[in-house]
Amino acid sequence: MTIISRDDRDGIAVLTWDQPGSPVNAANRDAVAEFIAAVRAALDDAAVSGIVLASAKAGFIAGGDLRELLQVTEPKQALALIAGMLQIKRAIETGGKPVVAAVNGATMGGGLEIALACHARVADTTALLGLPEVGLGLMPGAGGTQRLPRLIGLEDALPMLTDGKPIPAARAQELGLVTDVVERAALVETAVALARVTKPVQPWDADATQGARVLSEAELALLAAADKKAARRAGAFDVAELRILDTVRKGLTLPFDAAMALETETFVNLAVTPAAKNRIRTMFFAINDAKAIRSRPAGEPPYALASIAVVGGGTMGGGIAFTAAMSGLEVVLIEVNEAALDRGMTAIRATGDRQVKAGRMSPEKRDAILARIRPQVGYDGLGDVDAAIEAVIEVETVKADVLGKLSAAMRPGAPIGSNTSTLPITRLAGYCARPEDFLGTHFFGPVERMPLVEVIRGKATTEATLARMLDLLKRMRKTPVTVNDGLGFYTSRVVASYTGEALTMLAEGVPPQLIDKAAMEFGMVIGPCAMADMTGLELLIDILTSAYSDAERTSIQGHRSLEALKRLVAAGRTGRRGGAGIYDYDENGRAQPWPGFADLFPAESDEPIQAVVTQRLMHPQALESARALEEGIVASATDADVASVLGWMFPKGSGGVLSYVDTLGAARFVAECEALEARNGARFSVPANLKAMAATGARFHAI
Repeated sequence: MTIISRDDRDGIAVLTWDQPGSPVNAANRDAVAEFIAAVRAALDDAAVSGIVLASAKAGFIAGGDLRELLQVTEPKQALALIAGMLQIKRAIETGGKPVVAAVNGATMGGGLEIALACHARVADTTALLGLPEVGLGLMPGAGGTQRLPRLIGLEDALPMLTDGKPIPAARAQELGLVTDVVERAALVETAVALARVTKPVQPWDADATQGARVLSEAELALLAAADKKAARRAGAFDVAELRILDTVRKGLTLPFDAAMALETETFVNLAVTPAAKNRIRTMFFAINDAKAIRSRPAGEPPYALASIAVVGGGTMGGGIAFTAAMSGLEVVLIEVNEAALDRGMTAIRATGDRQVKAGRMSPEKRDAILARIRPQVGYDGLGDVDAAIEAVIEVETVKADVLGKLSAAMRPGAPIGSNTSTLPITRLAGYCARPEDFLGTHFFGPVERMPLVEVIRGKATTEATLARMLDLLKRMRKTPVTVNDGLGFYTSRVVASYTGEALTMLAEGVPPQLIDKAAMEFGMVIGPCAMADMTGLELLIDILTSAYSDAERTSIQGHRSLEALKRLVAAGRTGRRGGAGIYDYDENGRAQPWPGFADLFPAESDEPIQAVVTQRLMHPQALESARALEEGIVASATDADVASVLGWMFPKGSGGVLSYVDTLGAARFVAECEALEARNGARFSVPANLKAMAATGARFHAI
């Protein structure tokens, strides 16, 4: 099996990477060994005066094999994976022959690091160049932290290293990262021509210092600002961004070879951290599997879709309609009257305008999306529509009326989803003409940006209906997680355990600032008290009343969340929109401490330490997830993790809500829950599956 082919063109050896049977070129052990041998042979060949590195795939080189990296448990194993590539890159740089990278398509991570070791780079117009390792809890480990800032300067290199976002070829040329940008057909020939005139010396090898220098005040200020930003984003788990910045800071003051040794040491130690394992497992493999709809029922034929009906033009329905139209579907938007349709279409147009303003789409694309949405009153003409989503108010009588009319108008076999976060799907199915065509589709807002959809199977839902709805969601570029029906399904019941515990602490007199600080320093994007104010306290009363309708549920025993909310509302504090909720809000909507909090909620004990507050917020989420897994509501720990990081932004470095248990260790987690139960009640009781794991040392995930 040949991976690297060679084509000599008047003294220029063109080495083309083409991984058989794969859509991408992955730098796994076999491919790297062949690449090293091919490069060394060309360097040693007296008839070769220059080398071009190229790809036969749609992208250049995808970087290292993450499956191999996921398996390493010791730094020396990580070093063994990268040692050969480190050596060949220095051989490229110091071999005395110009080497030019002809990069096309996705040129990410290790692929870009190979290109950086070349003496020049040419890109085609499709090229996207980036170092996304930080998103996987890693850092560039083959020269990225040292070559990139030396090549394009610290100010332009830092965003690529710390945000992980790729840049297009034109921007890469502006930065001096690539020499030329050409059409794909001319890429290799342009690189060959460049190899004939390029000097085979890197800037950092041009003098005795190997690029070592004293950082300027401006550079130190850039790094200090980046440190603050990284510290805010790190949470309890993620250290990769901070390690990247530290390695850049120290490395630029060292000779290049010493800087590379520093980067290598930092990388191999980072590669075995729990955060790196968690992010690779969940954020790469699990989410990619979910996006690919690998959970789709086997044997069901693909469902061709051209159209969808969306009932309800409010915030969620409008977002669903916009997203469906964005995927190329024709959308029928249904409302009760013309005034409601006008409001809905106005809001949808505003969504499109925001996308244009943010640079996510052109005005022409926005207009084409809006043209695919046909507003109408009533249910006429839906017989040829391929699927439908009901997204009306979360009131069962309203949904019952809508579902009866909608299902009667749709053809048999066309799937119908209900965008609900709490109402039981099996009960709602009873209002449909064909319960077997019905299931839950719990979208998250803003719909056009949030990827997760929780798909809920009712008792009557058929495999065909599930498969067809999953095909629709794939078309809409959503990431579905399928769960079984039950009170609160999966996501709502877990989020209710988190919000409920935060509000219970409020009722006990724990300051909201301490609660939110604990959550955000753990890694949550927003604190639960601030989130409650954004939701609206009156609406939250309705949500939690529904979530707590099963009085026997363990997770709500001792909760005082409704007590806290009702006290606040009775005091005229309804949330952020009303200008006063758990916090006060100034004219710009910024939260301020409310001086009257202690009067409404006198402290019932000494203020708890932050670590205990963190446990009270986070452990219930894992407990409720374990219960949902034990009950068969969620199918796997992987599904629970994906839903948690995409649905309510559980910290990515934890890997998700059940990977969090693995990170702590089941024995430690159970012991902490038992201590919490002794102080706070039965809602912290440990389910049998977790107790068994603690006793045997088992994990939810093998790695």
